Amino acid sequence: MLRLTSLYGFLIMLFTFTSSASAQELSPPAMKYVMSLTADLDQPYVIGDRFIFNVPSGTVEMANGEKGEILPPAGEWATMYPDGVIKLDVRITIKMEDQSLLFYTYSGKMLLNETGLSKWQAGELITPEDARFITNPLVRTDSERYGWMNSTVFVGKMVEVQPANDTNKPLYVRYDVYAVEP
Repeated sequence: MLRLTSLYGFLIMLFTFTSSASAQELSPPAMKYVMSLTADLDQPYVIGDRFIFNVPSGTVEMANGEKGEILPPAGEWATMYPDGVIKLDVRITIKMEDQSLLFYTYSGKMLLNETGLSKWQAGELITPEDARFITNPLVRTDSERYGWMNSTVFVGKMVEVQPANDTNKPLYVRYDVYAVEP
């Protein structure tokens, strides 16, 4: 019985040591550029801390040059928290050139720095220097061509945002999307 207990203890110690050593040797996942997406936005409806945007149109360009367009209905529901973080909830449908449909949703967070907040309030162009804006897109499709997207983890990073303004500049958000690779 003592031998079995000693063996059991040794195996636990070995497993623990091996597991922690393996975890320390793991490298972080890599990112591979997949596409750029530009979503046109209508002026938002503002209800307290919520901003509701219609997304009437937009474009997608894949890394391989394939193109798509955002179809209506599409929208963005954003909530601004007291600490300045804006929580994003976006749902769009993309029709690719081959007529494949991609149901594309994302949540994410945006946090403007001081300069970004001033630009937002003035209706000026926001860039990555002005805000942290990261999304987690999910894609669902029945297309064989784009079926790989159903099981891929994506991360989106803002390239630029043109917020509401008094100069009639069109509102839009543009960001790049990356696939997370193990």
